[in-house]
Amino acid sequence: MIDRRALRRTEFFGDFLSPYKVYSGIDLYLHDTDQVQFDYRFWTSNPKKRFGAREVALLNVLRPHLVNEYHLRVIARANDQAGISTGSCASFLVQESEDPKPNHKARKLMADLESGEREALYRLLSLILRDSTLTLQWNGFNLCVEHAVSARNKGRACVVHLLAHTIGSGPWLQQRFDLTLRQGEICHLLLKGLADKQIAARLNISYWTVRIHVGRVLEKLMVDSRSAIGLAVLNASHQDSSG
Repeated sequence: MIDRRALRRTEFFGDFLSPYKVYSGIDLYLHDTDQVQFDYRFWTSNPKKRFGAREVALLNVLRPHLVNEYHLRVIARANDQAGISTGSCASFLVQESEDPKPNHKARKLMADLESGEREALYRLLSLILRDSTLTLQWNGFNLCVEHAVSARNKGRACVVHLLAHTIGSGPWLQQRFDLTLRQGEICHLLLKGLADKQIAARLNISYWTVRIHVGRVLEKLMVDSRSAIGLAVLNASHQDSSG
């Protein structure tokens, strides 16, 4: 927080705030990989108005709703760009007294999970149905809530989307290039410069299993060498951050 006297001495105040008679304000930022993903700004032209602890508290109440809405817009934009009905990320339809219903990508994700991981995810989904204002994460994914009409018109229902929260992470690679959970992990380690034997030791799998996964990663990223993986990921990250 910057006090009024210090604010008046800044170039930002002289070039923008003063000409437009904007005197006091407060911003809410969301960061991802050291980049600002969004900036909600609340400013006033009332020279007597001062933003303080009350406004910060109100903004903290609004924060989960604003973040969730931003994530839903990211998902909607990705769906439009993909032009597919299956969605750009794993999603679950969650209804009262019903097991969560996964879409195609969610079923693909669940196939790679151990039973304990699957149960932990289902517990989080049930919590969201009880309180949709919760801001939850799971294994590198944000859980984003979209309210829905129950298929049987009984009880509450929502769609929970799993959106990777860090560009370049294993979950982001999995989501962006339609990789399996294991392929996302391996691609992430390849980007870190690990050799196949090192990846095998890190993930406790065989060297030949790593080789098979690397071949499939190259196919899905549509590149013919592992040296080209970094460029493909960089191009995709620029598209996502500027979209």
